Amino acid sequence: MLTYVQYLMNRYLGEKGQGLTEYAIILLLVVLIGVMIWFGFNIKGSLSTIYSRIGSDLSSIATTS
Repeated sequence: MLTYVQYLMNRYLGEKGQGLTEYAIILLLVVLIGVMIWFGFNIKGSLSTIYSRIGSDLSSIATTS
């Protein structure tokens, strides 16, 4: 049991575990910044407007042809 605990401590508290933790923190920050941009600047609404305009333009082209 002591060997297992030492294994877990070395795996997750050692240098390799530290690198994995740093990558997880960086990923978390990137995701949080992306979410803040997505909801803060209303990109979702802008993209929805663009796609609906494209759809209406395509349908009007299809009916006139």
